[in-house]
Amino acid sequence: MMNNQTAFRLIAMALVGCASAPALAQNTTLPDPDSAAVPPMPKPGAASDWQIGLGAALAVSPVFLGSKDTSLKAAPSIDVRYKDVFFFSPFEGSGINLVRSHHFRAGPLISFDPGRKESGKSLFQIAGKHDNSLLGLGDVKATVGLGGFAEYQIDHFSARLRVTQAIGGDKGLIADLGARYTTPIGEAGNRPVLFSIGPRATVVNGKYNNAYFGVTAQQSANSGLPLYTAKGGLQSYGVGSAFIIPVAKAVSATFAANYERLSGYAAKAPLVVQRGSINRASALLAFTYRFGL
Repeated sequence: MMNNQTAFRLIAMALVGCASAPALAQNTTLPDPDSAAVPPMPKPGAASDWQIGLGAALAVSPVFLGSKDTSLKAAPSIDVRYKDVFFFSPFEGSGINLVRSHHFRAGPLISFDPGRKESGKSLFQIAGKHDNSLLGLGDVKATVGLGGFAEYQIDHFSARLRVTQAIGGDKGLIADLGARYTTPIGEAGNRPVLFSIGPRATVVNGKYNNAYFGVTAQQSANSGLPLYTAKGGLQSYGVGSAFIIPVAKAVSATFAANYERLSGYAAKAPLVVQRGSINRASALLAFTYRFGL
């Protein structure tokens, strides 16, 4: 049976969040995995160096960051970890825990930002209204980000900071900050049911904000929106929560709900003021099977 301390350490690794998450979650419009990630569930028996998580998720969230319309998305999920050294997932990116201690870990991080399509279409969308608000603004190119992360955990509390700088594309810089309280609230199949909740904030530079919310002269002529230059600063803030429930020997279900509010230059952008909303609410249901190698 997993004790509370072990359970928290496992869930904290998945729920602590990351800098690549805002970029990927915002621009694919899936709920932020800061609270939607499924915790590692080690394969029963001998511990394995490699832990693999495979699953699928359904999500209801805005069509794009700043949109007033919502849609239903479906997406696969993958999470790969080697001991407490290496991790990879589409949302977390790929990183190495170069600094590791009982309460702290830090290291380099590679992330991926898929950009945004002018059509408003998402690879993951399976139902919902089609939003034409982006027509005339052009595509935002996909980019790879290089940066680092630092995470601190003590008892039921955790905090993190992750920063990445885009290579090519909009050359934007994005930083994600957050804190979280995680606790068992019961048991299912002799394993803890976990609840997690906490605030988060996203800070970006002017190049990143302008790529998604600025309007150039050409874009103004094509879209009908007024000229606008978005500078850097606090882009959004909010709160995320999740319930993680064991449903089988190595399978867990996650229900996550998130709320974010655009701030600063993003909130004042013509795209948001005239065609969208500063509020972003989302919900996700995911199932993950975890096994060791």
